[in-house]
Amino acid sequence: MSPRCGELRHRRSEALNVLRTRPPTRRVQWWVSFALFTLLVSAWAFSNPLMAGPDEPEHMMRAASVARGELIGPTEPGQPDHLRFVKIPTRLARARFTAACYAFRPRIPAGCEVSLDAGPHGSLRTPISNGRFPPTPYGVLGLPSLVNDSNAGVYLMRLWGAALCGALFASALLSLREARVPWLAMTGLAFALTPMVFFVASLVNPSNLEIAGGVALWASGVVLVAKARDGVVDGRIVARTAIGAGVLVLARPLGMVWLGVAAVVLLLLCTRAALLRLLRARAVQIGAGVVALCIAFELGWINYYDSLDSKTPPGPSAEGFGALEVFRQTLGTTSPAYREMVGFFGWVEVPAPALTFVLWSAALGVLVALAIGLARRGAALMIAALAGLIVLVPAVLEFIEARRFGFGWQGRYTLPLAVGLPILCGFTLAQEPARRLPRGRLTIVLGVAFVVAHFLAFWQNLRRYAVGINGPLLFWWDADWSPPMPSLLLLVGYAALLVALAVWLWGGKPDAETADAEITTTASTRQVPGLE
Repeated sequence: MSPRCGELRHRRSEALNVLRTRPPTRRVQWWVSFALFTLLVSAWAFSNPLMAGPDEPEHMMRAASVARGELIGPTEPGQPDHLRFVKIPTRLARARFTAACYAFRPRIPAGCEVSLDAGPHGSLRTPISNGRFPPTPYGVLGLPSLVNDSNAGVYLMRLWGAALCGALFASALLSLREARVPWLAMTGLAFALTPMVFFVASLVNPSNLEIAGGVALWASGVVLVAKARDGVVDGRIVARTAIGAGVLVLARPLGMVWLGVAAVVLLLLCTRAALLRLLRARAVQIGAGVVALCIAFELGWINYYDSLDSKTPPGPSAEGFGALEVFRQTLGTTSPAYREMVGFFGWVEVPAPALTFVLWSAALGVLVALAIGLARRGAALMIAALAGLIVLVPAVLEFIEARRFGFGWQGRYTLPLAVGLPILCGFTLAQEPARRLPRGRLTIVLGVAFVVAHFLAFWQNLRRYAVGINGPLLFWWDADWSPPMPSLLLLVGYAALLVALAVWLWGGKPDAETADAEITTTASTRQVPGLE
């Protein structure tokens, strides 16, 4: 064999080795992440009976109405203005009776539910109390109801919402892979995605898009600021940040508050030079303009239709309480609200098992403690400040509206803001190359905690509807209610998906991780691409 042939063979061998060790492309990473997140949320969509989520009947009917072109329904004489009569298929109008026999009664299985399939065809006008809410999220979530207006149609709406949330989660993960130590940044994302996040993402409820938008905003926002500090404005990261912010704003009126808090935190993490670099970037100007249009539309709709003036208080009345007592009451709901952010399912009557709360709290506590202890002073102060805001802002908002609406705050309302804390902590740790945590067993511990906590929550929720919350542990043998696919298959499939996600987040090889960390993104700031 000639020396030249030997040299060519050696070069070919080297090229093949490079191909084997090269990490997946961004497009492949996005699609794998999208598939995993969408399938996990879809499992929740199947594990819950129809209308098993908070206010899902009214949200579903509003979505079906807007998807058919009715942005706001008419009123009727003698009825309050906030009560709107929307025209929807007759079978979908039966949704308000579907869960009446088991909602707020965790001991009663869902076998008594009313099926939408049994209703007559045709359409009618039915009253809903959320008929003046901004229509954008409802119009998007309601599209599948145009295909089918029975049980299958509601499941299609849930699966469509799961796919939208999966896309936003995948984009968040892809942004965090730009960190210097990706597995630490993705750890923050993993423990931002509580079982409650997956549960809400599986419902026909605008909160699913609000929370997913918050996740995308925080994950891409911290990466955008870090890159700007390093002298780079990445058009892809700008696009993901703007999309997350736009979805957050349009999903629910509170989204504008959460966007404001996130913007302040992210701006305080910027240096003067980084801020000027962002303001001058064409992609940032376009993204900011799009978000500003979303805010203008939301404010215009709310002011014109007086959307927030509901006459139906969602919680116990605050009448007779002094101002100090009202604030003490709102601040005192922090502990229950935290549990609701981790896992309180159904109509807020199905708590996750105690071990889920223990594992999640331990992992989150370690993450926050390490971030504050190892980060530079400025970043540590912002983490502590954000933790304080997560407690204080909801208490202040409820205090302001307690006289009109009573004490009705739920933990899921805070999730678009709260997801920022673990994301910021994980990314801060990932950006401290001189203080890298040893990978080794830590990823195994984190992965096991993540999988076990999520699986137990899923198992508990499915068991509650099959046999009641106090029913047999092996509930699938003699269940009073069964999901569209066998319960045991759902449990096994969900466990397999959790393990796959844990491997995807924490199972990369160290050499591949180093290669990821060394990649420098030089995307043109003039381009504003999509989610991928």
